[in-house]
Amino acid sequence: MSQPPGLDLRPLLRTEISLNTVVSVRILSLSATDLALELHTAADSNPALVVREAPHCHRCGRRTFAGACRGCGDPAREPGYPAEPQSVVSSWDLLRQDLLVALPSSLAGAALEVLTLLDERGFIDPVELERFPHQVRDPVMAALRDVGPPGIGAADVRESLLLQVEAAPLSAPERQLARRLLSEFAEVLETGGPGAVARAIGRPETEITALLGRLSRLLRPYPRLDGGDTGRPDLARQPPDVLFERDGERIRAVVPESERWEVGVDGNYRAALARAADRSGEDVQVSAARQQMREASLLVNAVHRRWALLVRVAGTLAERQRGPLLAGSLTFRPLTQRAVAGQLGVHESTVSRAVRNRTARLVDGRTVPLRVLFGVDDRARLAVAELLHRHPRFSDRQVAEMLTADGLPIARRTVAKYRRALSR
Repeated sequence: MSQPPGLDLRPLLRTEISLNTVVSVRILSLSATDLALELHTAADSNPALVVREAPHCHRCGRRTFAGACRGCGDPAREPGYPAEPQSVVSSWDLLRQDLLVALPSSLAGAALEVLTLLDERGFIDPVELERFPHQVRDPVMAALRDVGPPGIGAADVRESLLLQVEAAPLSAPERQLARRLLSEFAEVLETGGPGAVARAIGRPETEITALLGRLSRLLRPYPRLDGGDTGRPDLARQPPDVLFERDGERIRAVVPESERWEVGVDGNYRAALARAADRSGEDVQVSAARQQMREASLLVNAVHRRWALLVRVAGTLAERQRGPLLAGSLTFRPLTQRAVAGQLGVHESTVSRAVRNRTARLVDGRTVPLRVLFGVDDRARLAVAELLHRHPRFSDRQVAEMLTADGLPIARRTVAKYRRALSR
């Protein structure tokens, strides 16, 4: 059947695809805690959405049966499952390791000294930093903020929040508005609330309120690494996002949250909507119910895509790092996010979002950031340094393309990070 004249569905399809993408990216970027909040909040406000959380183990996050967790039971009864987590790799140790990798060896001493200036909240007194010459201070702080949690090294809460805004999954207009709310309109917001800011800035109050609600979920006052009510959760106190378990001579990857949650569109609500539409046609109530169905479907699809991607990424890591995992070693083979993305047929940024700020429990019971399983490849940093020494005017993209052609795949952003560290 030919399409009626003047009826072009392409803009509508583009809008729907774009909306699906935006929702999927946002859901993928959420931590497990933020996802739980998102699901509960959505279920409370949308009757078309069904969200059920099964009883689960508060240590590993897996679903429990008859009050027992098969992942944390007696290891003699369940081979491959540790009874208790053994040791946890300190987040501060990992920060120190990543910082030293990101900087040239000539700045290693200064980097370690800067780390000692971080207080328990992750802040640094700017007066203390002034005793370092800018040739040392600038590259060390840039590297610290590149490898550390958003907001690390800030002087106070306001600077920390502004730094976190730059790393948050926001659109360009949202980011610009968030900067203004946290800087020039901070006092107005504190004294007069969202309404006063909306009047001062000339924007709808609903827009300001919605953005503030989102920022409250994305931002934390302090960028601490090792827990506390206001910082990031400690690795030892939160269930891991991924479990690696021995399965004979193979490694099985498990994403606990996909076992624990049941998320779907309510079939009874769908049927009731169909009956109401047959009786009364497209009235206001039916239109509102259809919108609730669309919103529920968007969220359900995004959550299931998140779980499918996490399972695929974790499965790829289990396959590529099988030897070190079975041996209980943290010396993982160098593996780039680009290589994993190529194997899975997704963009590198998608893998980056799937890995960022997630943790994994290894076969031996240790809990580490998931990114540790990508290993450290010093060859890439050395190759970039050598190429830039010979061709200092090459762009980041030219360097990435040349090294990739020589058999060393590397992302342009990685080249930019190494150039920033090496040029100071």
